[in-house]
Amino acid sequence: MMNEGIQKYIVRSDITLAQAMQRIDINAGGVLFLVDEKGRLQYSLTDGDMRRFLLSGGQMSAPFSCAANPCPLYARSVEKAMERGPKKAAVVGSNSANILQGVFAAQEAGFVEPILIGNFRKTKEMLEELGLGDRHYDFYPTSNNVNPVQYAIEMIQAGSADVLVRGNIQTRDFLLPIMNKSNHLIKEGRLVTHISVMKSDEYDRLLAVSDCTLLVEPSI
Repeated sequence: MMNEGIQKYIVRSDITLAQAMQRIDINAGGVLFLVDEKGRLQYSLTDGDMRRFLLSGGQMSAPFSCAANPCPLYARSVEKAMERGPKKAAVVGSNSANILQGVFAAQEAGFVEPILIGNFRKTKEMLEELGLGDRHYDFYPTSNNVNPVQYAIEMIQAGSADVLVRGNIQTRDFLLPIMNKSNHLIKEGRLVTHISVMKSDEYDRLLAVSDCTLLVEPSI
């Protein structure tokens, strides 16, 4: 069964663009996904896709699929993630508004179980401000003499967490323990890179900038 958190982004029939626009206005996410009778992803449609279609002479009465992107490249990744169930995501430096919003959106969609690591008072206040105070999460406060990234790494090594998430902490401080050979996170001969993902109100899709921290002379 599909998680209730993502139902508002899903359509199961080839609706018109006018109907799709109404659905996108309701979910406030800027995107819809068309799935088949087995719940498999077939098309994605953003508000930007609709604008381009209309500017090229398309009509609002046209079917959803006329403006949508068939079989998005990330479809299989999403399906695999859903099949494997939620991962325990350790958020280091948890008093970060955009990270909290993202991790709880991922929780709602069924991808993660949040583990918050950092300053309890600041994080609790931020959760209340964001309207997330009633969400389920585990919290691990850290003192000034404890490296929160190292703490999270040891949780992963002990099987108490699955994924590291950078919150309100400098990139350098986040990456140094990860790169520390004594933590055995990076296998010999494996490549490590760093990617920043950004969202702009002026552009209708996410932007990913790679190799901006670790690889100073990346190859293709």
